Amino acid sequence: MSSRSSQSSRALNRPESLARAGRGKHGSRRLSRNLFADTGFRRSAALWFIAFFVVSSLTAGISVAFVHAGEKSRRLAELKATELGIAFAQMGAVRERLSLIRSDVLFLREMYEMELVQWDGEANPIIAEEFRAFSRTREVYDQIRVILEAGVESLRINLNGRSPIIVAQDRLQDVSGTPYMHAAARLNYGDIFVSRLDLTEDHGQILLPFRPTIRIATPLRNPEGGRLGYLVLNYLASLMLTAVEAAADLSNGDPMMLNAEGFWLVSNGPLKWGFMFDDRSEERMAARLPRTWAALQADTSGQVLTDEGLFTYSAIDPVKDIMSGVGDFEGFASPRASASVRGNGQLWYVGTFIDREALEKLVGEPSSASLFYGGLIMVLCAAGSAAAAFAIAEAAQYRKMLERLATYDNLTGLPNRRALEERLQADIRRSLQTGHPVMVGFVDIDGFKQINDELGHSAGDAALSEIAAVIDTALRDYDAATRMATEPPRSEPMAARIGGDEFVIVLPDPAGIESSALFVRLVREIDSLSWSDHTVSASVGIATFPNHGATWDQVLKRADQAMYEAKAAGKNQIVQAGGTSQSVTAEA
Repeated sequence: MSSRSSQSSRALNRPESLARAGRGKHGSRRLSRNLFADTGFRRSAALWFIAFFVVSSLTAGISVAFVHAGEKSRRLAELKATELGIAFAQMGAVRERLSLIRSDVLFLREMYEMELVQWDGEANPIIAEEFRAFSRTREVYDQIRVILEAGVESLRINLNGRSPIIVAQDRLQDVSGTPYMHAAARLNYGDIFVSRLDLTEDHGQILLPFRPTIRIATPLRNPEGGRLGYLVLNYLASLMLTAVEAAADLSNGDPMMLNAEGFWLVSNGPLKWGFMFDDRSEERMAARLPRTWAALQADTSGQVLTDEGLFTYSAIDPVKDIMSGVGDFEGFASPRASASVRGNGQLWYVGTFIDREALEKLVGEPSSASLFYGGLIMVLCAAGSAAAAFAIAEAAQYRKMLERLATYDNLTGLPNRRALEERLQADIRRSLQTGHPVMVGFVDIDGFKQINDELGHSAGDAALSEIAAVIDTALRDYDAATRMATEPPRSEPMAARIGGDEFVIVLPDPAGIESSALFVRLVREIDSLSWSDHTVSASVGIATFPNHGATWDQVLKRADQAMYEAKAAGKNQIVQAGGTSQSVTAEA
């Protein structure tokens, strides 16, 4: 048993290690681990850093080259280059978080809908625990909810500080009258609703301390394809706003973030969240800095220099950024996104502002160290480029982790049902071209329930892992023994765990007697396993394409039926669809 367990750990490529990559308690530890242990992360970060650094350095260099006419102009150009790099870093910090929100929405939607399919249209009783674990890991969603079509909450996870709780059924609410539910009701499947960034209210009162929130919603469908309800996430935007401030630590001015109407969301001076209070309606840039506000409407990024001061900014469309790149997420069609205001014109402006008095002092100071200022610009460009490069590399790493988690079983490391269906479709298309059959073996573990009941679920998980290792090793040996004899070369065999104690084996272009021997070997080796004097056996049903079905799901269903025939025949049996059963005994 111990030897097979060690083989299991070597043979199976489990996704848990990928999940652990994103769970570091501190960003510096995670960054150090990625830099020293992950070659792909280093390569990606280096390429992005070079690109950003070259662009920002060229921009700064060109700017300095054109201001040699006077000392004051040169210093102003250096100051502008510095603030541009900082605004770029602010934009990268915001877009990194929007990218993670997009990935989280799609991941949770896929998780919930796959549970419905696996449980015949009924929600898996442990889905709430899975959502709570996700909330505890991410720590950025104040609420994660599933809301039924009628507008009644079916599931709600409250972050509750850093100890997420599952809200009791009798405390779930009817939210059908809320603005975001009215907007969500107009969505088609695949659409994503993005609310404006505002403060959370309770019965019309703004909660204290302020809780900046964005609500993201997307429709859910049931296994029959009909509208089930909506997945709604309340994203706590405080960390995003803090990141905007932190990215401006090296700025000579004040960090700022404004919404599309010019109200401050981040500010060291003007009052924030003016649109949420009746007595703060004039606390916006159009009223306090009218010429700056009018000038920045002309473009989506750049710098505005007026007699009010220097404003360096980049505009971000959160709807577009949450929507973009979704096509890269395996298995999803690119969704459409809708915003709560101004269509896709819902914008944020991030940047820095240096008032006129401070600007005059900065550019008017005497200095003879031109090379020093040039070197400082390069350092700032490098810092901004490094921050942006690491942000993009980490986002890409997180996306790859989610893609793997979506297609592999977390316990055994084997492909899951979704990966199985995609593989069967591909093999059957190839079979139609080559004329070679595809064999499907449905394996059910007999007696596994007793292990769970008597030894506990931890022992059951260990047993499933060892069984998966036996299957994986047998398939590798089969592939090595039969590959040279196949002409043209076929695709590799595959084993998948599709639920509980059920496994499916796919053999493209099965190799006659070797294929039958493979299943005999599996039944014997599984029968020989034991855990604290508890044993199991295997019932196997086999079907082939095109003999037993014209589509992949028909063949899989026929193999499933044959498996049940094997169980009815006394278990520890192999039954060919439409044929006779074969009882397998352990080798002497």
